[in-house]
Amino acid sequence: MKRTRRSEEQRIAELEAKIMQIKALAEKKKVQRDPSLRHIKMALRSIDKAANASGDATARKTLEDIRVTLAGLMALGGGGGGEATITPRGRSSAGSMIGGIAPSEHQLMEYIQRHPGQRGEEIARELNSETRLMRPVLHRLIEAKRIKTSGQARATAYHPV
Repeated sequence: MKRTRRSEEQRIAELEAKIMQIKALAEKKKVQRDPSLRHIKMALRSIDKAANASGDATARKTLEDIRVTLAGLMALGGGGGGEATITPRGRSSAGSMIGGIAPSEHQLMEYIQRHPGQRGEEIARELNSETRLMRPVLHRLIEAKRIKTSGQARATAYHPV
C-alpha cells in the first residue's frame, strides 16, 4: 500500500480551511451570546414567515426592505457569518427585486387553476419568486393531490386536479 504525501500548498490550504471553520464557529457563538443579535435573528425569521404568509405584493416588498435593513444590522454586529437567512436577496438582470419569498399554497393553486400546464420556471417568474423557493410548496400540493404533473425534470408541467 503506497501512501502519497501532500504538498506544502495542499497542507496550507487545508489549514486555512480549518481556520475559516473555526472563525465561522466563533461568529456563530457570538450571535448566540449577544442578546441583541439573537433578537434580530428571531425578527428576521418572523419577517420571513410573515412575508411567506402575505398575499399582498406591497406588504411583501415592505417586509423585504425591512429584512434587508435588519440583515445589514446583523452583519454590522458580527452576525453575518454566512448564514443564508440573513443575507440580502439578489437582483435580476432587469434590476428589479426577484422574489426571495416563496408563494403561498393558495397563490400557487390560484395561478395553476388559471394557467394549467405551465412549467415551474414560468410560474415562478409570474409570481415574482424563484423555483428553488417554490418547489417545496408545489410538492406539498402534489402530496395533497391538489395538483398533478406531466413531463419530467425541467419540462414538468403543473395542472389542477
